[in-house]
Amino acid sequence: MSNQKTLNIVVGTTNEFKIECVDFAFKMIPFDVPYNVSGITMNSYVNPQPMSDEEGMLGASIRASEVKNLGSGDIGIGIEGVIQKVRKSYFVSDWVALAYGGIIGYGCGTKVRIPNKLMNVVLEEKKELGIATAHYYRRDEKIITGVQDIFTRGLSTRRDGIIAATLAAYGDHWNQNFGF
Repeated sequence: MSNQKTLNIVVGTTNEFKIECVDFAFKMIPFDVPYNVSGITMNSYVNPQPMSDEEGMLGASIRASEVKNLGSGDIGIGIEGVIQKVRKSYFVSDWVALAYGGIIGYGCGTKVRIPNKLMNVVLEEKKELGIATAHYYRRDEKIITGVQDIFTRGLSTRRDGIIAATLAAYGDHWNQNFGF
């Protein structure tokens, strides 16, 4: 039996989909200690539908920092879905923040273009993208596993984006920790 302390990685959400994405990402990182990934309800204090990368990064960092401030985990993770306008188009992605040892690392998932007609509904009716997409594509409930899956016909998924963003946040944290 090992005396190693288990590293507690806590995600600032109870959304099982997001927690599973973070767990999968951490399985790709070679740790020398056992770890556990769990979630906790956490407010990001940003709009329900963040409309810029800045707001998405802020929401993710608040979630990650609050997890750490509450003493709920050794590593705090925040995830925030975001819509960003680039030129005349809108894109959806996720920001991930990783808080550990007083340093926050950031990563952004794949940006996927939102169809113009759907974005008009989001802007005019002030609906969250997942709710508007569910209505537009005749789904019964808000889409939590990712509108990216629908927009790309499954070729680029939200799961892939969150995993990549988590790994990028880990790498960013590592680089900052070593003075780069």
